Amino acid sequence: MNLNFNPRFEQLDITEGGEDFDLVERIESELPILPRKYSNRDTESATGVNRAFEYGTLKMFSGAKPWAK
Repeated sequence: MNLNFNPRFEQLDITEGGEDFDLVERIESELPILPRKYSNRDTESATGVNRAFEYGTLKMFSGAKPWAK
């Protein structure tokens, strides 16, 4: 849950044990651990997220601005 100014409604569900807990635990255990400072290329290489879509589909986002900090 984000505790910043966010006009969207967010939901938090806390579950202990059960099939849904086991699923989340398995997904988290499969996530790669990246070094403290990593590049976009490091992230794509470690997670394979860049293979989720064809390049032509993602091309429309090439000029998008990053989120303001």
